[in-house]
Amino acid sequence: MNRVSYPTAFLGTCLLLSGCTRSKTPEPALRLPPATTVGANTLGFQVDGRVWTTYGQTCVFSGPCRDNSLLARVDRGPSGLLRLVVTTQLSTAQYAEGFLLQLDSVRGPGNYRCSPQFTGTVSPVPTGFALQDHLTTEATHRLALSTAAASRIVLTQVDTVRHIIAGTFEGQLRQTWTPYVTREITQGRFDVRY
Repeated sequence: MNRVSYPTAFLGTCLLLSGCTRSKTPEPALRLPPATTVGANTLGFQVDGRVWTTYGQTCVFSGPCRDNSLLARVDRGPSGLLRLVVTTQLSTAQYAEGFLLQLDSVRGPGNYRCSPQFTGTVSPVPTGFALQDHLTTEATHRLALSTAAASRIVLTQVDTVRHIIAGTFEGQLRQTWTPYVTREITQGRFDVRY
């Protein structure tokens, strides 16, 4: 089995994208996608009351722009259980951010607490979520990670026949740089086909 460190790849992509250009258009009125379980390939949440969902285009350096999309990857971990990694981006005139959600051992529908050791850079893939700010040149210092005591992911659908995983998430993100500000994630939902 090809071992890819998805969090490391996510952070590498973030470093590459830190030279992105932002959209020149006014801020859009974003809306949360509905909480579905049909494999709609959607993800959205509120961060400190601001709606966050896949949106816009990413333009790398002087290369072509591409529409932001949601990517879901599922493989089998050493224990034989499914591991889920979901990444997506938001690009507007004011924000250029990437989001990562991962679960290390998908056992079926139910509650999953975020890992105390979640760092966004280790393998095997732990359970948690992260928000990366691409607007800074110090991309590794602009990462906010879920906190174990105050965050959870709830799977509402795990369909290995139709290849659908859906659920909700909420909690706190804590910045990885001082002064270690926390950000509240509420109304998180995702519905992915893998």
